[in-house]
Amino acid sequence: MEIIEYADKYKEWVNSLIARLQNFERTIESDRLPGEEMTEKYLDHIVSECRKKDGKIYVAKMGEEIVGFVSAWVENGKGYVVSEKEQWLYVSDIFVAPEFRGKSIATLLIDHMESYAKESKAKSIQFDVLAKNIGMRSLAQKLDYEEYEIRFRKKL
Repeated sequence: MEIIEYADKYKEWVNSLIARLQNFERTIESDRLPGEEMTEKYLDHIVSECRKKDGKIYVAKMGEEIVGFVSAWVENGKGYVVSEKEQWLYVSDIFVAPEFRGKSIATLLIDHMESYAKESKAKSIQFDVLAKNIGMRSLAQKLDYEEYEIRFRKKL
């Protein structure tokens, strides 16, 4: 198993993983679009943000199969008036196919992003997690991430 940078030749694999991530999120939040409806536009969005904001996408490759990915880009804090204007790495997505979990692949993907964050002179790494995504919340805490902001929502 190796962690490598995303290339267009992995597009189909990553689109499939995005669809699986989205469909998982739909099981815990019903407002999510079906994965198959949004994957291509969403991957285009991630790639665009990475290009504009000095980001990276890493994939976990096992044999010839892509089994996970992580995407992130640099945010610089410009325009923020309520906190220090520090540079951070925003992780937009991380996902490992369920059949490959329990092999520390997510940890390896995050380790690669942490190394990239240090290279980028980021002061922190931040990401959002659905409140009901207990697995990701547990992993984040295990890796010494702390809750930073909590968003509340009321459906109308």
